[in-house]
Amino acid sequence: MAQQGGKRPIRTKTQAKPVSGPGALSQRTDMMTASNPNVYGDRKATEELMSAAPMAKAETMSTPSPVVGLFEPTTRPDEPITAGSPVGPGPGPEVLNNNIRTFNPTQILTRLAQNDPSGEVEMILRELSSKGIV
Repeated sequence: MAQQGGKRPIRTKTQAKPVSGPGALSQRTDMMTASNPNVYGDRKATEELMSAAPMAKAETMSTPSPVVGLFEPTTRPDEPITAGSPVGPGPGPEVLNNNIRTFNPTQILTRLAQNDPSGEVEMILRELSSKGIV
């Protein structure tokens, strides 16, 4: 059997753990370290590098309004009860900052028809389209 010469490559953090050879070729694999800048004792150098570079500032979060109990008086007496609703007085759902995608019925039925092996959804779509509903 031919013997292998030279050093074994050292793994990096993204590579799989090395496997030891059998018998006389076996070596400990749990003590191998990668030659990277984050080895033991380099914390001070890393902190100096970080302090030299400008760091991003943390975003400030707005504090939510306090929760009002069910039987407590309102904290917004001038706001209509329908605020945030698509019907009635007051601002509509655009003030809620929801990024909800809306689909029309034609889009929904077309997507359903693509995954319907029976073809029934496509028949419904054609029927509704012929009547001018969708």
